[in-house]
Amino acid sequence: CALPISFAITRSIIEKITPILRKLSDDATPLLEQVHHGFKTLSTISRGMLAPELQEEILEYCLAEADKRVYRSQALDHHFFDIAQYLSNTENGKKQILEALNNQENKYQQEDFNPILFLKRKYQILSSFEMDKEAEILIDRYIDQAELLITAVKTAIFTDHAPKAKSLALRGLEQQYHPSYIFQLEELL
Repeated sequence: CALPISFAITRSIIEKITPILRKLSDDATPLLEQVHHGFKTLSTISRGMLAPELQEEILEYCLAEADKRVYRSQALDHHFFDIAQYLSNTENGKKQILEALNNQENKYQQEDFNPILFLKRKYQILSSFEMDKEAEILIDRYIDQAELLITAVKTAIFTDHAPKAKSLALRGLEQQYHPSYIFQLEELL
C-alpha cells in the first residue's frame, strides 16, 4: 500500500528540514512552506483508511515528535497535536494526548518560546474532548494571553455555546489587552 511509503517520505521531510530552519539567517520561507506541506500531507494520510497498526504508528510518531525541542522552537509542535487528536479515537489515545499536552505545557514554562499556538491547540483539544473544567483552568492560568481567550470565544461560538462565548468575551474586555484584541472581542459579542 502507498500510505506507509507516503508516511515515511513525509516523516523524512518534516524531520530533516525543521532543524535547518533555525540555522538559516536569511528568509527560510521556502523551506518552512515545505515543512507545512509535510504536515498537510501527514494530516491527509491520517484521515485515510488506515490499518490499525499504521494509525497507531502515526499517533505514536506525532506524540514523540511533538515532544522535541526543535519543533517547539519553531512553533510547529501544535501540528503534531492536530494530527494526533484526529487519530485518538480510543480512551487510551485521548489519555496519551492529554499526558503529552500537559508535559508540553510544562516544557514551554521552562523554555523561552512563545507558547500561544500550542496553548490555542491545547484549548481546542480539551474542548473537543468535552473537558470543560480543564479548558477553563487553562484560560484562568493564561488569562494574559489575548489570542488564547479569543480562540476560546470562537470555539464557544462554533460549538453553539453562546452564553459561554459572551462570558469569556466580557472577561477579556476586563483585561488590559492591546486595543486590536479588545476590538476583536467586541466584534465577537
